Amino acid sequence: MLAFTDQSGNIHRNAPETRPVLLTLCMMENEVGDLTRRIHNIKERIFGLDDQEKPREIKAINLINPKSITRRTNNKQLADEVINLMPSYNVAVFAAVMERPDINLPRENADILPNRYRFLLERVGFVASEKRSYALLVYDEESQEKLMWKAINNYLFKHPTGKNLRVLEMPLFVKSVITPGVQVADLMAGIIRHYFERCLDKREPEEPFEKWLCELFSIIRSMSVDYINERGTKNYGIFQMAKNNY
Repeated sequence: MLAFTDQSGNIHRNAPETRPVLLTLCMMENEVGDLTRRIHNIKERIFGLDDQEKPREIKAINLINPKSITRRTNNKQLADEVINLMPSYNVAVFAAVMERPDINLPRENADILPNRYRFLLERVGFVASEKRSYALLVYDEESQEKLMWKAINNYLFKHPTGKNLRVLEMPLFVKSVITPGVQVADLMAGIIRHYFERCLDKREPEEPFEKWLCELFSIIRSMSVDYINERGTKNYGIFQMAKNNY
């Protein structure tokens, strides 16, 4: 099983994003080839042949905004088709929805895995166990995870919970432009971030962009998994983290 992870938004007191999201998309390896082919066909049908020197990448920052409703409708079509495609696969989605901190956070220790990653890995391990598989962690090579490979391995090798997870102790760092799984994780994380930043978990949508966000979020939520952990409490698939829990 492959676990594609990406983050939408920065965790910083001065960041414009108020609800940064870290998301993992779990997918069986034997389905990745079909997903790659189908996403390629979707992009080619909507936008035409790719530029071989600069192939089109699915990124939430380009697709998930009000202009996709009014002017750049091709972007909306691409996002819709990709998100609607995903439930046809054997996938599970987990996301940590965070709060923008009020203070400057101390620099994270390269040896210690932050809570948001630990919470996600626990959920990834649960799905891997349910599928009788092992999870290979896949990150964008330009993401900050590349700087914390030691913390990931320390958690999986030394932490009481991490040692029991069905997660391989060898994170993989890839180019997102040629890895659709990472691109889809980025898209989903962006959708969830906008959904919570507009407080759509607490109120009804009021305009077309918000209605579109709710439609996309509903599809993503249907692919998430809530379960009772070994401590007897519930692990929510899409969970909110308080600003004091970093």
